[in-house]
Amino acid sequence: MKINIWSNNLKITDRVKFVAERRLNFALHAFKNKIRDVDVFLTDLKGAQDGRSRLCRLTINFKSSGHIIVNDHEKRFAMAITKAAERVKMTMSRKMDKKRDIRSARQAKLAQQYNTSSSM
Repeated sequence: MKINIWSNNLKITDRVKFVAERRLNFALHAFKNKIRDVDVFLTDLKGAQDGRSRLCRLTINFKSSGHIIVNDHEKRFAMAITKAAERVKMTMSRKMDKKRDIRSARQAKLAQQYNTSSSM
C-alpha cells in the first residue's frame, strides 16, 4: 500500500508526513491487500468561519476498482489526519462486512437450491 502525501499551497513538514503515514498504516493495516494506494491531500482553507481551517482529504484507491473519499476539517493537520483515518477504517469495515453478507446470502441460497433439488 503506497501513501502519497501532497498539498497545492503549503510545504508539508516531516512531522505531518510521519503522522499521516503512521495513522494510515495503523488504520488500514487489515485492508492493505485490497488497497492499491492512498492519496492524502492537505490544504489550509482561507476564511473558515468556525475556526477549523485545515482540510485533510483521503482517497483510498482499491486494487480491483473503485475508491473511497473522506474529508475532515480541524484546527491542526494531525487531528484532521487522525479523524479522517478513523473514518476510513470504519467505512472500509462496513464495506467488507457488506460484501461478506452478500456472499453469505448467495451461498445460503445456493445451498438451499441444492438441498431442495437433491431431495427429489
